Amino acid sequence: MPQFVLSGLNQYLGLVFNFNRGISIDVSMFNGSIAFVVGTILSIILFFFLSQVVTGVIQLAIYLRYDQPELGVLQSIKVAFALLRPHLGQYIWLQLSLIGWFILGFLALMIGMLWANAYAYAVNAAFYEELINEQRALIR
Repeated sequence: MPQFVLSGLNQYLGLVFNFNRGISIDVSMFNGSIAFVVGTILSIILFFFLSQVVTGVIQLAIYLRYDQPELGVLQSIKVAFALLRPHLGQYIWLQLSLIGWFILGFLALMIGMLWANAYAYAVNAAFYEELINEQRALIR
C-alpha cells in the first residue's frame, strides 16, 4: 500500500511541477516485487476472513431475533458473537466447503445458484441449531 501512495504522490507532483512531461506510468514498483503479490494475496484472504465473520455474526443475530424477539438488536449481535467465537474455525471451514456449490451454480448459467443459495441457507440454519443445542446442553 505505501508503494501505491508514493507512486501516486510522485505522479501528482510530476504533473503539478512539470506540465510538459505528460503522464508516465511508474512500473518500477511492479518489477519483480514479490512483496506486492504476497501483500495483495494476504489482504484478499484477510478481507474474506473478516467478511465471513461479520456475515456469520449478522446471520446468527437474525436467527436469534426470530427465536427470542425480546432481545434488542445490539444485544442479539453480542449474543451471536459470543455463540460464534468458540466455533469460528468451524464456521469458516463450513463457508469454504460451500464454494464448490457456488462454482457449480455459476457454471450452470446462474440457474444453479438458486439451489446453491438455498443449500447454503439451510446449512447455516443447521449450524445455528447446533450452536443453540450445545449452549442449552452447557447451561443444564
